Amino acid sequence: NTLVDALAELSDGLKLYLQCFVDNAVREINADKQIELCKACLHTNYTITFNYTNTYETLYSQGQTFHLHGNVNDRIVLGINPDSADNIETVDTTFIAFKKYYQRTMYETDSQYLQWLNDRYDHQEDLNLLIMGHSLDITDRDILYELIELASDIKILYYGEKSKEQYIANLVRIFG
Repeated sequence: NTLVDALAELSDGLKLYLQCFVDNAVREINADKQIELCKACLHTNYTITFNYTNTYETLYSQGQTFHLHGNVNDRIVLGINPDSADNIETVDTTFIAFKKYYQRTMYETDSQYLQWLNDRYDHQEDLNLLIMGHSLDITDRDILYELIELASDIKILYYGEKSKEQYIANLVRIFG
């Protein structure tokens, strides 16, 4: 319980920091039109983000945005990936409060996304996927795998060759 309380305090502190030093700064800079917009981000109907801030909405204010790890205005997911303790035969729920999949369910950060995903299956429309601000880490394999498999077109934004190398390595870990 002490660790769970400490995680909640860390989460609240991170949200406050991001609200003050990211969201507010982006709003101020955007109001002065000092930010050059990314052409790849324009004309997007749906944005799936693992970013806690409202940066995308502030800069592009278009379509629907799903914050799969929560939002600074609500609850955020700060967790670890599943491990051998999550195997169905030997499930150990001692530290389940620290798992990303558990937090997404508890805080319902993915409920709108899941509804949208179900609707997509019903309509079979093309998915043009833009991934930005995400490390493509294996800790989000469950969501990334499904999204990338569904996508008919994928654009991954990265900063520099080191990021590109790491993203490729992470995708190999996800897909084999």
